Amino acid sequence: MFGTWPHEWGWFNEADADLGVKFSLGCVGLITIVLFRFDKLSVIREKDSFDFAMKEYEMLRSKWIDAEARRMDSESQEMFSESEPKSKVATNIISSGDIIVATPEEVGMTSDSAADVSEKD
Repeated sequence: MFGTWPHEWGWFNEADADLGVKFSLGCVGLITIVLFRFDKLSVIREKDSFDFAMKEYEMLRSKWIDAEARRMDSESQEMFSESEPKSKVATNIISSGDIIVATPEEVGMTSDSAADVSEKD
């Protein structure tokens, strides 16, 4: 580029052209080295950031899985408790297999409805 300029302007010669080319190449080389170094450091920082984010993700994921397991356990316990008999007397009858005499109030019946049931038997 500098070699194509006319020499008769008086302020430009071959030594200045060599110096300009060397300066330009030096700047380009320095900028290249700085960019490669910056890129290498940014890759290292990104890898560290990714490792930290992965550890956080795994921790949150394990907490979420534990919470879901607890939620499912509580739901299954609620479903199981809903299917169990409400009365202690009924639980004793089911578990022991023996005949247990109980008052109508113990099994959740009113006296009138118990009388109706006994008349039908």
